[in-house]
Amino acid sequence: MATQNDDHDNAMKRRPRSSPRKRTMTDFFQPESSTSNTTTKTIPNSKKRAKAVTGPPSPPLVMQVVSSCHSSTTSTAKSSAATAPTNSIHSAQTAAAPTPAQSASSNNNTQEQDRHQNLWMKWISHSSTEFHHFDPQEAAEIRRALLDWYHENRRKLPWRGGPPPYEGSTAGINTNNSGTNGGTRIGKKAAPKDYNSISSTTPPKTAYGIWVSEIMLQQTRVEAVIPYWLAWMQAFPSVQALADATEEQVNSKWAGLGFYRRARLLHEGAKYIVEHHNGEVPGTPDQLQKIPGIGPYTAAAIASIAFGVQVAVVDGNVCRVLSRLRGIAQHIKAPVFKDKYAWEIAQQIVSAAADDDTACNAGDVNQAMMELGATYCAPSGTGIDPKDPLQEFYYSTKLGAAYYQHVVLSETKNSGTQEQIQQLLMDVDKPQITTATTTIMESATAKKKKTIKNQAELSSSSSSCAVCDQLGVQTVLEQLADAIEAQGDHHEATAMLGIARKCGHSVFPMAPPKQTKREEVLAVAVLSTTTTTSANGNYNHETYWLLVKRPKKGLLAGQWEFPSVCVWNSDNNKSNSDSKTKKSVIDVPLVKPAVRQKALTDYLLEEILSPNAPVHDTLKETKRANLKTTTKGGSSSAPIEHIFSHIRHTMWIEHATLMWNNGNAMEWTSQSTGQDVRWMRESDMDQAGVTSGVKKILKAVQAEQKTSQKKNGFFAAKSKAKPKK
Repeated sequence: MATQNDDHDNAMKRRPRSSPRKRTMTDFFQPESSTSNTTTKTIPNSKKRAKAVTGPPSPPLVMQVVSSCHSSTTSTAKSSAATAPTNSIHSAQTAAAPTPAQSASSNNNTQEQDRHQNLWMKWISHSSTEFHHFDPQEAAEIRRALLDWYHENRRKLPWRGGPPPYEGSTAGINTNNSGTNGGTRIGKKAAPKDYNSISSTTPPKTAYGIWVSEIMLQQTRVEAVIPYWLAWMQAFPSVQALADATEEQVNSKWAGLGFYRRARLLHEGAKYIVEHHNGEVPGTPDQLQKIPGIGPYTAAAIASIAFGVQVAVVDGNVCRVLSRLRGIAQHIKAPVFKDKYAWEIAQQIVSAAADDDTACNAGDVNQAMMELGATYCAPSGTGIDPKDPLQEFYYSTKLGAAYYQHVVLSETKNSGTQEQIQQLLMDVDKPQITTATTTIMESATAKKKKTIKNQAELSSSSSSCAVCDQLGVQTVLEQLADAIEAQGDHHEATAMLGIARKCGHSVFPMAPPKQTKREEVLAVAVLSTTTTTSANGNYNHETYWLLVKRPKKGLLAGQWEFPSVCVWNSDNNKSNSDSKTKKSVIDVPLVKPAVRQKALTDYLLEEILSPNAPVHDTLKETKRANLKTTTKGGSSSAPIEHIFSHIRHTMWIEHATLMWNNGNAMEWTSQSTGQDVRWMRESDMDQAGVTSGVKKILKAVQAEQKTSQKKNGFFAAKSKAKPKK
């Protein structure tokens, strides 16, 4: 099926092909050879208004930009005459003497074009990280713009001090990419919440509270954290109170947030502070990083926000803002960016001198950067929203405009200029030309290499920008071309320029490589029993569930769960490659029921319930049923899926009800694994703080038990029973 990219490729006179081909960097820089001196050229994004132009073959997109930039030794008028189409109508029009107003307008347009040319070429040819540094004056202006915006628009959050209601959600202020004005989506803004049912008092702003909030906010949404933070601070109002708490008390307040290792490290950190700092959170980054669970990011956040230390804070949101401000062609998870250069660049903003604000508000600057990255500079941000405080500073939008002005709107270039550019770009000794550009031209001309990877290896001895991805320029150019072409040709010129700016914003930062989740197939035993007690002639029935405690280290350390055994995992199996998505595809096998049942039985009888343990013999004689799901076609055995951040569990559930003996112990320790084993009621689970995965399994089993009882007439018999007279 024909696409706009296909039309554009044909317009650029690329080689014929039988199937769509993705543009490569060679296409951007290498002009096609032609046996004819005349070509029919279609103006990009104007396939409906295509026209024939007589002249030499036109170079591909980026070649035109490079051409216009490197022909600076020739005057603008001379260059224009050399590259003008030979169309007689156009010649007649340009031959007429311009009016003074036209001359002034032409001069302004020329200056604007020169400005875009310089900006674009500097970015294409940069070879040092210093290119991404801020000018001191620009850094000061950005700092002031951030502070003014933050003080007026910051969300009300409990750890920032102040009374409820609190505003955690960014709904209503996230931008969208449709339209041409870059405005904010006008939607229903999330209503603030007072959370009086959790805490009726206004929590003070403390270093401890900031520490807790930063740990909770790691990989968790702000609106999800607020109620947990309030409940946590009410249960553990001080470092000393947290240090004195039990492990189960800590887990119960954390249950539902996930990544339970964070709670354990908070607990250990509190004990460390009590022991080494008399319960007072230290105020320097170096001291803070000695506390268990506190790394460079959290230490910088606490030090700047709570103590005003002039240190930058860098997270994913900040990296996105910096990438767009300085045109950094890298993804935000790259260690060279997020762990090194982003800190240097962000520090320039935090430490920027301002006449009215030279040595304070470091914490507010950092929070403003993070807040902006979560709102107007979120992945869907446009970069041209009038409410965005940094809209005039984004390099990304300027690159988009420059690309449109000097690539999409360019029509023809003479062959002599092309040859000069080719020679210039092939000169490795030229300091202003990057390794990527030089190698691409060299390879395209000599046809020695077939891939960009080989080209990069060929020039490994040359210098290049250390923070940008090795193929960052290529990737950004390809994505920017695709994004603009996808907009079609039905927009007016002014609107199209705004769209081009948004497209430039959208390609920064680069998308991180997608990692395939680890897959595990588990066989899970859900064992229950019911106890009956009597008091004053009344019988009380309580259901208990058998749970085991995970080891203190590793995934979900110290958490209670139903007994389970892994019967397959993807670490020991190779994944298939999907050529269309370039993603690894893991085929999760259907493990035979007999295999799952045997593995689970061996685990229960030999490791959890040793021969001397309670209910060993009862379990050995009890048959477990597979959990079934009911659909329109009937009921069948099916697994439950539960996804963590980096792992997916496919859980096959086997459940059974055991006969209870009043002599049975309620808890014990496995002689084989050393794990704690306990019978728990649902209220006990809530107190212990079981994971959402355990709750999901319990809910599914209870639903099936209820369906089974109803089917067997249990509820009907109970409802029809008549009271005795």
